This record gives sequence, C-alpha cells and structure tokens, in this order.
Amino acid sequence: NPNTIIEFNVKTASEIQLKVFDITGKNISIPVNERKYPGSYEVNFDGSNYSSGIYFYSLYSDG
Repeated sequence: NPNTIIEFNVKTASEIQLKVFDITGKNISIPVNERKYPGSYEVNFDGSNYSSGIYFYSLYSDG
C-alpha cells in the first residue's frame, strides 16, 4: 500500500517538521515543515514514487 496516514497531535503552537526516512536512514521526504496550532492532524504520505520497503518517520517540534 503506497499511501500511509500519519496522525499527530499538537498541544501548543509549534514549528513542526515531519521527516520520512528509508531503511538506510536517508531522508527521502519532508511532508510537513510549518507552524501548527493546537489540534489533531493527519498527513497522507504517498509513497508510490519510492521503492517497496520499510520506511520510518520522525516528528520534530520546537514546543
């Protein structure tokens, strides 16, 4: 399945960065890189342009 929904919550207004990495640790995408306000969010990551395999993501926040 090339599409994955990544859900996250923000408690205080923060600069949010969501990074996706391949199995070697290479950053392949940054689907979110912006200020978010308190609430729940969903990001639809479309992996159809990438090889089949295992991918990881990390969510960074300054808040």
